[in-house]
Amino acid sequence: MFCETKVSELLAQKEQCGLEEIRRDRRSQLEEKKKADEGFLESLVQEKRRNDQLIAQKREEAARMRGEAASLCEGQSGLDQTAVAERLMESRALYGQLKRESGRAQEGDRETLAVLTVAQTHLSSLESQERGLEAEVSALENDLVNALEEASFISEEEYRRMLLNEADRRLLQEEVEAGKAARDANKRDLDRLRAETAGLVRRDEKEESDLLERLEAEQKQREHDLTSTKTKLEIAQGSAQAIQESFALTKEASEEEEILKDLSDLASGQHREADQISFETYVQTWYFARVIRHANQRLTQMTGGRYILRRTEEAKDRRARTGLDLSVEDLWNAKTRPISSLSGGEKFQVVLSLALGLSDVVVAHAGGVEIDSLFIDEGFGSLDENSLQEAMGLLQGLAEDNRMIGVISHLSMLQQAIDNKLVAKKGENGSSIAWE
Repeated sequence: MFCETKVSELLAQKEQCGLEEIRRDRRSQLEEKKKADEGFLESLVQEKRRNDQLIAQKREEAARMRGEAASLCEGQSGLDQTAVAERLMESRALYGQLKRESGRAQEGDRETLAVLTVAQTHLSSLESQERGLEAEVSALENDLVNALEEASFISEEEYRRMLLNEADRRLLQEEVEAGKAARDANKRDLDRLRAETAGLVRRDEKEESDLLERLEAEQKQREHDLTSTKTKLEIAQGSAQAIQESFALTKEASEEEEILKDLSDLASGQHREADQISFETYVQTWYFARVIRHANQRLTQMTGGRYILRRTEEAKDRRARTGLDLSVEDLWNAKTRPISSLSGGEKFQVVLSLALGLSDVVVAHAGGVEIDSLFIDEGFGSLDENSLQEAMGLLQGLAEDNRMIGVISHLSMLQQAIDNKLVAKKGENGSSIAWE
């Protein structure tokens, strides 16, 4: 663990300092400096050479002028004194100029030598810094190699591949902190035990060894408990996730169930926000309204236009189905009253009208089904003469539409009005029937 930490520190130091990049930059700077200094030295050498040549020329001119002055002094008797004096003054002025230029050249040589000395000193300093930097880099690389070998890494690339990611590092850090916490707890226990046993006589080594083993066992047990707690926590987190998913599915199913329940309540007539009528009753009322419409055509004819049937919207009691009750409207006095208020004959007319209306609706909606026969059992005895004639006229009209109308009755008036009769008679040997 220590070796790995040292490797990390060396790599961080290497990356933070940027030694390789600094090394390359410093070498590049040194090379450029060397080239610049070499060029500068070369220019100084050339300048010195030119100054030396100039001094040599000036010295030759001075020597020549001294020779000429000597010659003038030796032969001044034959020459004009004024010319000699002028020539001498010119020689002296030229000599002074040559001397001054020689002094400046020598001063330039001294300055050139000083600059050359400074440049050489700076170059030596840069070379010394380069050697020091190379030595530092070499030392760091050697430390890195040694640290990698101590940590059992073949190369720096292998170490970088084995580095933990951020999540694993945090997990490992948490485990280390947990271990430190356990260690601190053990240390506190040891300190407490030391405080408690400060005034006691020292026990033998075996007792101390047993105590140490017990504390180590407690520490291992705590570490085991910590690992077990982490495992339980992971299991609990997985269970919590599963519970959340199950809850989401249950919630979705509950919402679907609520929708289906609304549809079911709506179809059964139990929905709190809709009319209290079931889907079955709604369909029945739809057909019942058509039966009533056809029945009213018959009832109007039989009652001389006095009565028509009406479907009531409210049931008579809670046991009855809403919308399936009947009332009758008396068009003569513009009043609506229940069916139970009609007389027996009027009730028979209503029943007969409903039966005929039902047959009309069945024929209209049954897809080709025809009701060819209709039997009427009794009921005619409650009709007065006019009502009976109207009922018979209606039945005769139905018979003309290729329907067989069977009337079961004991009235002699009906026997006279019906042409084809099946008569049942009682006799001593039992009952008999015969067509008349």
